[in-house]
Amino acid sequence: MAQQQVLVSCRLVNAYPKPLRDLAATATPVLLYATVEFRDVSERDPLVTHVEESVLTYDLVGKTYTVTRSRGSEPLHIAGIDSAMAAATDFRDVPWCRLHRSPPTIPTSWWVYAVLGKTRVEALGDKEVDLMYYWITSDP
Repeated sequence: MAQQQVLVSCRLVNAYPKPLRDLAATATPVLLYATVEFRDVSERDPLVTHVEESVLTYDLVGKTYTVTRSRGSEPLHIAGIDSAMAAATDFRDVPWCRLHRSPPTIPTSWWVYAVLGKTRVEALGDKEVDLMYYWITSDP
């Protein structure tokens, strides 16, 4: 908690299996969405939902990776794939929600999960590909 905001930090591990790393190296954007939900445990729909987008792209000419976030911070330019993947999967002090009143007296929970987005792959004739395929078909 900071100034009536809930700040969340988390890091995804094993988010880039080898086939997804190889795809990122072709300059295909890799979209990653981290979601935090604050829930009343007796309700189906969340009370508050916040999604943070992280996009990893490779510049074939400059030979650098760029990590762009939806929060409006400056893009990060990184030379190595391992450092770029670490930056793309590290969510620090993200202001997920603002508390407008005292904590609820009902039982609540926080849900945190991530999904990969869809992107166009030039090598496949600009066909749109659901990147979740790489998580479903890869070994941990």
